[in-house]
Amino acid sequence: MTIEFQDVTKRFGQSKALNNVSFTVERGEIVGLLGPNGAGKTTTLRLISGFLYPTRGKVLVSGQDTRNHAREIRSQLGYLPENNPMYEDMKVWEFLSFIGQVFLYRPKKLRRAIANVVEISSLGEVVNKNIGTLSKGFRQRVGLASCLVHDPDILILDEPTSGLDPNQVIEIRNLIKELSSTKTILLSTHILPEVSAICQKVLIMNHGEVVADSAVSVLSKSGETKIHLEIKGKHPELSEQFKIMPEVMTVSHKGQGPNTSFVITADKDISAEISEYCLMKKLAILSLFHEEVSLEDVFRRLTHKNVEN
Repeated sequence: MTIEFQDVTKRFGQSKALNNVSFTVERGEIVGLLGPNGAGKTTTLRLISGFLYPTRGKVLVSGQDTRNHAREIRSQLGYLPENNPMYEDMKVWEFLSFIGQVFLYRPKKLRRAIANVVEISSLGEVVNKNIGTLSKGFRQRVGLASCLVHDPDILILDEPTSGLDPNQVIEIRNLIKELSSTKTILLSTHILPEVSAICQKVLIMNHGEVVADSAVSVLSKSGETKIHLEIKGKHPELSEQFKIMPEVMTVSHKGQGPNTSFVITADKDISAEISEYCLMKKLAILSLFHEEVSLEDVFRRLTHKNVEN
């Protein structure tokens, strides 16, 4: 099961929520959809699930256009919206049965399906309890179970760990990892460690546009390096010299007592070039080391740059 956006634009009146968005999610991938509030993440998920249609362009699920095949596509999707609404006066099994009846008409098949998702989601101890009495972690498990009753090929999860405590977050992440062995999963979140923990690929959105589409491991490296340099003496003027190096992206400096420290972001490790320059200028290097830029740094750079532009 694949998901494909082809030059998708979505307008709400005069407001443009998505602008010419294109991407593909391949079968069996866990893809993280990242972006600040208002980036277009939830609109993207609703377009995939057929609750919205594009103003321009196409959304394809397994090659089928959501506009023309919404019913068939919805039968292949499990969608967990943010703050998933549930009937709090229902018992867990009643709610799962209620959801399951939309897709599964044979009682025997429905009972087997409910038993299966209760086991997968570890809901056995609360299956006969009212949803309104459950902790947030168990409620989120019930929400995930309701997405799985009809055994969909694709899971669309909108902020699945929002509001959970650290232990509950780990439990839900582990469950999502287990489900990925048989499902294609698109996970919307603003929690960057979540993407690093469970996703193979990341889409970063900002102001309705995709600003990055890459494997997490590739994006985390992103060809960038942070270089930390400390030089003996007061030399703030070196910032301008470092900035004109072709590989350098940003330079910041601060005085530390009698010395000067720099943080240089470059599109590759240029520690050797910086060392050579300092030796040529007869500057005493107290420390020089580099580190890879984190996913958080890449996210901030991409979304901040988009705002500036």
